[in-house]
Amino acid sequence: MIGLIVVFLPLLFSLMILLSSWSDEAIVAKRITRATTISLVFTIVLIAGRVLNLLPEVVDAGPIIQIHSYFFDPVFLFEEKALIFLGLSAFLYWIIARFSRVYLHREEGFKRFFRVLFLSNFGLNLLVTAGNFEILFAGWEIVGLTSFLLISFYRDRATPIWNAFRIYCVYRICDIGILFGAYLENHVFGKDHNFLNFDPNIVIEMMQQYPNATVFLGLAILLSALGKSAQFPFSFWLPRALEGPTPSTAVFYGALSIHAGLFLMLRTQPLWMPIFSVRVVVFVFGFISLVVGTLSGRAQANIKGQIGYACVAQVGIMFMEVSLGWNTFVLIHMTSHAILRAYQFLTSPSVVTHFIKHPVKESGSAFFGFPNFPWIRRLSIGEFFIEEFWENTLGKILRLIGRSWLLLLVLACVLLGIAQWISPHDYLFKIMVLSLVFSLRAFGSKISSHSMSYTIASIIVTILAGSVYFHSWTVLAVCALGIVPGVILWLRGGNTWKFLGWLCLAGFPISPFFIGEDLLIHNMSEEGLIPLLLFFIVFILNGIVMARTFVQETWLKTARPFD
Repeated sequence: MIGLIVVFLPLLFSLMILLSSWSDEAIVAKRITRATTISLVFTIVLIAGRVLNLLPEVVDAGPIIQIHSYFFDPVFLFEEKALIFLGLSAFLYWIIARFSRVYLHREEGFKRFFRVLFLSNFGLNLLVTAGNFEILFAGWEIVGLTSFLLISFYRDRATPIWNAFRIYCVYRICDIGILFGAYLENHVFGKDHNFLNFDPNIVIEMMQQYPNATVFLGLAILLSALGKSAQFPFSFWLPRALEGPTPSTAVFYGALSIHAGLFLMLRTQPLWMPIFSVRVVVFVFGFISLVVGTLSGRAQANIKGQIGYACVAQVGIMFMEVSLGWNTFVLIHMTSHAILRAYQFLTSPSVVTHFIKHPVKESGSAFFGFPNFPWIRRLSIGEFFIEEFWENTLGKILRLIGRSWLLLLVLACVLLGIAQWISPHDYLFKIMVLSLVFSLRAFGSKISSHSMSYTIASIIVTILAGSVYFHSWTVLAVCALGIVPGVILWLRGGNTWKFLGWLCLAGFPISPFFIGEDLLIHNMSEEGLIPLLLFFIVFILNGIVMARTFVQETWLKTARPFD
């Protein structure tokens, strides 16, 4: 019980701030201080209870939703890794709350900042205590959403808003890895497992029975972890995330969120650790991230950028350590690194003032400590041109296809031909092709109202396909409970209503559509990988389009042009 209180207390505090009529900043600051202190005390009690073996390691709420063969079973784990992260999180949020009272004094979004900060704490708590992929993905989505809101905190400028959107795109694209990993985990091991009861012998047996599936499972999990922890080839987003207030930067991108991908690798380690090839890939990506982070950090002209890329490099080292099985060392490294980076980010404005008063003499013989090789200089200053690569390949290709009905028709014909060749009677795949066409058209459209219309059409086609094909009107009803209010809220207008409408339509955990999507995935997984893969792509594209449409129709209308 105490464990669940620790997990859900930040959500309660966030709702209290949202629903309160507190207008005096001093009152808000006092309540925030008490809230973080209460959270820290409960966390200490939880850790002490677990150390003394007075509290359970696993809390299983039992199937709270059960529809035919589908069930939603919240399981929470309070073992060593979760307790360390919970304690670190409670301590850092306690410090950040006190720092922010002064730092954000008389800021227009004072209450809004703390509301989102507590929500981010709740998302991280869900993520680290999740006992299965369903709860983990809920926490994963909340962390991504709060990251988007904190980066775009200063909404009077266009730059933070677009940077927040770019980072949200990275998060959303990497979500396909955790969705795909959840499907493979259920396909190989079944749905009645949690992250603690994976027997290594069973994993090795499944490796022999499903060799390709287990490898893809490890790589899918790695993809999501790389995106969340700003590792290569997604390391470009971390400096863009520093547009938000310094306290949120410290707790999110210096201390906690930057380690979320690493924690995912630790939590799912029994699933991929016995596979040598996956361990090699994890080590290689960690090493590349170390090199990219070190060189790019040397070329940064601002102190926050240097600290940001130092985080990338250190987390890259931790990925290498995880691949070697040094779990205890990783936890020590992660904790000390989080505290150090939070301190560095919080003191970075003072460092800038110090260097203004005491400038450092430049040295022309070396490039920030590296030999003066022109190609190293070019790559480092350009941050290895990773962002340009993604923008000029994936982004341009999707926009090009989406803006041309001819290319969409050709793509649809090719996919339908493949479907007819592989499985002539697989009508689900053919219907999902239509949904993909609508999603791509929405992605390529330059008019926000058209984008939203195509996105809603794609969602409706997907829901009808899953409902009619499987003769499951329950799926239709559950999805409609999230979609219909979302459309109504969106059409009502106003920033708040459009925001809530976006969350409902995108299937965030506040909406019944979140359960509806899980139902669709459960049903489609029984029909094979191809329809499910199309569903994942549609899910990712629709989320990106709705986020872009939201910022275009709300915040950007009142923001100043780019700096």
